[in-house]
Amino acid sequence: MASDTTESSLVIGKTYFILGYFDESLRLPDIRTQIYAGKNLFAEDAVHGRASFYFQSAESFVKSGANTLKSGSLEGMTAVTRDSLVMIYDWDGLIRELAANWSKQARGEVFD
Repeated sequence: MASDTTESSLVIGKTYFILGYFDESLRLPDIRTQIYAGKNLFAEDAVHGRASFYFQSAESFVKSGANTLKSGSLEGMTAVTRDSLVMIYDWDGLIRELAANWSKQARGEVFD
């Protein structure tokens, strides 16, 4: 399933989750907690209409606070493209996605 996160729904400073799976049958989720930092934080991000959305890892956020990029450091930062927003979930979306997959597993359904 894809998330319903859109460019316009992202809020700077809000917690999001990058959700992937270690297996094709979607039984082993890989969840990374991220804080949204902003869009096109560098001039080169907007070249040729490309959009980059920056997220800071929760570990980096707790350790160092919000990365304002004033130091020029990208430590703890992940950039995703507009197409990759399908992997970004808010709290509600993450819970819905995991619950849907758990229900399918509990019913013995095979994932394609």
